[in-house]
Amino acid sequence: MNALRVFRGTDSDDPHTDDAGPVVIPFGGRFERRQGVDPVLRARLLHDNRLCPTCHHPVVEPLELNDGLMSRNRRPVPGTGTLVGFHCRGCDREWPA
Repeated sequence: MNALRVFRGTDSDDPHTDDAGPVVIPFGGRFERRQGVDPVLRARLLHDNRLCPTCHHPVVEPLELNDGLMSRNRRPVPGTGTLVGFHCRGCDREWPA
């Protein structure tokens, strides 16, 4: 039985490396970053809008479109929808992202 090894780069002292080199398994398909979805930008937007600009209430909900990824059991994956704005639970104000 073969063991799956993690490739750490070139290591001449590794006795398990073959002459052909390591086998790289590409993770494509649903694991690829979608067009327009930048996780760093999304996290920065969520952090910058964590308080309501009007009443400074700390409970703010992100407003997303229904274009997110679906899991195998046809449930939406949280955080994959397009972020369009925010809604304050204190004063019911909404503002764009």
